[in-house]
Amino acid sequence: MRGSIRHRGGDRAGSWEYNVDVGKADAQRCAVCNRRYWLERKPKESCPHCGGELHETVERRRVTQGGFRTQKECQAALAKVLTSSGCPR
Repeated sequence: MRGSIRHRGGDRAGSWEYNVDVGKADAQRCAVCNRRYWLERKPKESCPHCGGELHETVERRRVTQGGFRTQKECQAALAKVLTSSGCPR
């Protein structure tokens, strides 16, 4: 897994967030509204948003966690996630 951090908000105000690239995962994408639904348990019959047809695909999945007050806090949390073996959710 790979990860990065970034500052959200203005110069002084705002918070920090990290992004972790989890890898490729199975998903369904709507042909009408182009929304993505991850296949975690049971595939959906049609798009819950618009009722359109869903196509199965494999897409890159990332996890974002924000709300850290300092850059050091964010870096520590990212390091902890990267050294653990599970997906951060």
